[in-house]
Amino acid sequence: MCRLRPGSADANTASDHFDVSTEAIRQLPTRRRRRILCRADGACSTKEWLAWITSGGGSKANTWEYSVGWTRDEDFWRALAKVPEAAWTPALDAKGKPRADAALGEITDLLDLTGWPPGLRVIVRREPVHPK
Repeated sequence: MCRLRPGSADANTASDHFDVSTEAIRQLPTRRRRRILCRADGACSTKEWLAWITSGGGSKANTWEYSVGWTRDEDFWRALAKVPEAAWTPALDAKGKPRADAALGEITDLLDLTGWPPGLRVIVRREPVHPK
């Protein structure tokens, strides 16, 4: 979902994400609002928005989860360099078979996640750049 805003509007504010998410969720049938997976790129993954999702939008009756992009800053690259080769797990293809050219790893414990919601995990994927 998207919303047109005035050119003077602040960029990437958590309150905007709450508003847009609330509007999107309200479009779902009531019975489908209890369990939701929110997906967004790194620009939307503010600490406040992820905490709001983790809280189920403020309702204990809701179980909301998220899958979001992550900023690749210097801390990210330092953490990534520390992942031992043995810690990488082969990625799977569409048939569930391991791929020789792609792998997944977790760098959660290698990052300072102070202020991020409890339970946040940072999973990375490595694979060749797509030729197109």
